[in-house]
Amino acid sequence: MEEGYAPVHRAARNGHLRVLEFLLKNGVDIDHETALSIAAQYGRLKACEYLITSGVDIECGSPLGGAIVSGFQSVGRLLLNRNSTPNGIYEIKNDLFRFDGKKRERRIMMLDPAVLRDGHPFVKLLHERDANLNLVAAEGEPTPLIWAIDRDQNEIFALLSLQGADVSAVVGQYPSAFH
Repeated sequence: MEEGYAPVHRAARNGHLRVLEFLLKNGVDIDHETALSIAAQYGRLKACEYLITSGVDIECGSPLGGAIVSGFQSVGRLLLNRNSTPNGIYEIKNDLFRFDGKKRERRIMMLDPAVLRDGHPFVKLLHERDANLNLVAAEGEPTPLIWAIDRDQNEIFALLSLQGADVSAVVGQYPSAFH
């Protein structure tokens, strides 16, 4: 069991709507909780819908990033339909984000995990929602197009380049969008 997990987190993770309803009706403060991110990461669409309608901050804890990394398109679509930002950042610490042999343990753009997970539908969905195809979260990070080339994601490379990604991009060329 992860340290810091509260009943609201477990209810969100397991998609227990009645438990979520009970907790919220009995005063659990969800404003600063990460319950929505947990529900999104585990693909709990109904729990996500309930938490959003209950007033949880849709950007708290980056639920869109969790949905993208875990591959839950229905949850990602719900979050984007509810105005989650396609140009948001996601913080992750795992081996998926290696570039030139270096592990990336920092903030990345929402488009990056979609590219790295070969999430063509997510790339397309984020682009349709005006994701900036050249945005990087930190100086020296690859653009989504470079990630696609590095990971042999030819279909995603084609989509990004046809939609206006900078094909002349150089790692480190783009300053960080977030400081």
